[in-house]
Amino acid sequence: MNLKVERILVIVGALIIVALAIGLPFLSKPGQDLLPKFALSQLSFSAVAFLVILLALYFTIVQLRKSMAKPKIRVAFNKEGATGVGINIRRDKSDDYNLYLWITNDGNAVTKLFQIDFEIPDIFDPELKGSIGGRFLPYQTIRPSSNGDASEDTRIISFCNDGDFCVFVNSPVEFLTLSLKSLPQNYEDYEEEYEIRYRVYGDWAETQEGKLKVICKKK
Repeated sequence: MNLKVERILVIVGALIIVALAIGLPFLSKPGQDLLPKFALSQLSFSAVAFLVILLALYFTIVQLRKSMAKPKIRVAFNKEGATGVGINIRRDKSDDYNLYLWITNDGNAVTKLFQIDFEIPDIFDPELKGSIGGRFLPYQTIRPSSNGDASEDTRIISFCNDGDFCVFVNSPVEFLTLSLKSLPQNYEDYEEEYEIRYRVYGDWAETQEGKLKVICKKK
């Protein structure tokens, strides 16, 4: 239910309860004993206390909902969310591949402050490049890998978005180009499939993780 509608229903319901509770003593007949009147007065006081507690609980829930709102970032190779891509590995020729990366927010809050660390197999001599609206997007290459969970055969490329662009909910954005290279001298060393793992850090509690897949087709 819409938060505005919920707020109106809570306030209206509480006001009806208080109005009935306070009005009951005055609707009683003058000849009645004092004890029933006192009980009705107590009921009025209880209704007011109930209203205060109810409103406090409601606004606490609203704030809790707001605090639970967070972005959920994932990276893909196209706007449709593909996480796998194929490249050709040639025995007698080197190739350069520019893979366009898209970022999508599947959460319930927009974000413009986050960091993504890509763990990319070093055999591809990977690089990141890109710009948004003519502005260069900064990143840092860490080689060799300094991530304790990463393989020594990987390169960590860290991208930090410090307000360069905003990632809206369910609105994919093309933001970086991943450059991979295949070399003939490494032909025998290439495996059939590689994973590119990534971790997303932001102003929310937990680290978000995902992975992309590169399939090698030897020619």
